[in-house]
Amino acid sequence: MNLQHHFPELRILPIRSLRPHEDHDPQRLEPLIERLGQEGRLKNPPLVLDLDEGEGFLLLDGANRSAALAALGYEMVLAQVVRPERDHVHLQTWNRKIGRAHV
Repeated sequence: MNLQHHFPELRILPIRSLRPHEDHDPQRLEPLIERLGQEGRLKNPPLVLDLDEGEGFLLLDGANRSAALAALGYEMVLAQVVRPERDHVHLQTWNRKIGRAHV
């Protein structure tokens, strides 16, 4: 029985190797820095996609968490690495549409 497919791949990565696809939310950053500083633990590791050799990791989820850890002086982060072919992850682009309210 191959248990490798049943457990997430967790790796300790340099924060500088994470390549965010979006900016962190400045309004959420300070409260998160305070909470992580007080608790001293990260409950949900960022989710990353392993890019080509030497290109780092695409930060799929966790921009606020990784920015908060960097602000606290951490150089490394525990992250969950996903691989589309192994984890049945399908990546595609998306668009946000914001409509104007008619007044």
